[in-house]
Amino acid sequence: YQCHVFADLVRIDWSTYMSVALGSLAFIDIVIASSLCYLLATSHTGFAGTDSLIKNVMGYIINTGCLTSISSMAVMITCAVMPKNFNFLGLEFFVAKLYVNSFLALLNAPYY
Repeated sequence: YQCHVFADLVRIDWSTYMSVALGSLAFIDIVIASSLCYLLATSHTGFAGTDSLIKNVMGYIINTGCLTSISSMAVMITCAVMPKNFNFLGLEFFVAKLYVNSFLALLNAPYY
């Protein structure tokens, strides 16, 4: 494939399939993170140490799952609404940095 202008990229069918696949992955990530948060929120034991641990695990899930998934869904919606321009790429750069920050937060989590 050789694309000399952006109009050539719009005609390729795999780009639409890729956006649908990435959108469904982001949706599944949202469902998993939110269901884990719900299950942990309803499983309080009454002991201070265990409740504190559950609260920390919920923070890890939110840091690593929900925020990145919502941002990915925003990219997919922007790509679907405005497919003939590069506006969605600005959000995609933000999402890449968000994934890196989420990974670093996950690595730093045991120190808090």
